[in-house]
Amino acid sequence: TNIHGQAVMVDETGASEAIPGLFAVGESACVSVHGANRLGGNSLLDLVVFGRACGMFLERELKQAGAMVDASASDFARIKERTTALDSDQPGESSVGLRNDLQKIMQDSFGVFRSGKPMEEGVKQLAGIRERAANIRAGDNSRVFNTARIEALECANLVEVAVATAISATQREESRGAHSREDFPQRDDANWLKHSIYSPITGKLSKREVNMQPATLPAFAPMERKY
Repeated sequence: TNIHGQAVMVDETGASEAIPGLFAVGESACVSVHGANRLGGNSLLDLVVFGRACGMFLERELKQAGAMVDASASDFARIKERTTALDSDQPGESSVGLRNDLQKIMQDSFGVFRSGKPMEEGVKQLAGIRERAANIRAGDNSRVFNTARIEALECANLVEVAVATAISATQREESRGAHSREDFPQRDDANWLKHSIYSPITGKLSKREVNMQPATLPAFAPMERKY
């Protein structure tokens, strides 16, 4: 995200580009202050400082005419198509079984210590999981307090996050923080002092520069973490 909490992608030139209407703060965000690993003591900055900045930015945006965009007919059609598929009586995937298989792949191929070949195999397995997720079924068509539908939606979202994690980890040929590769044990700032940006639409990975331009203080030089 940028300092306003806006989620960003990168364009073809590598420049940051805000995604309209999508915001994040806290553990789901990355503002170039702690890298991707939000550790325990860093919560106050991520939540309080950038949470406040995001709220103030949203307040300004909502007060401006035209800041809100109404949902289109195609938006509703896409949502209806997804919920109809979840409620289908046709044979499909159980969210419980799919989640268990997903968990095993991520644990076996993308655990604490990683290596290229297991990760490449994991990426191939996740492609199959993603195909199965397209046929996930809730198994409960009730309209009140339907936790089965919520679990099915969450499972499908977990699959997308897992794919993004797997592809980003496989292509990042270095070790950094909690990303520890046995085949690339050294940190590589020359090539990988970047944010990994994965596009679920194109399936490709791009890089975003780390923000090294504080407003008042000089940047703290990145260094290897040693214990």
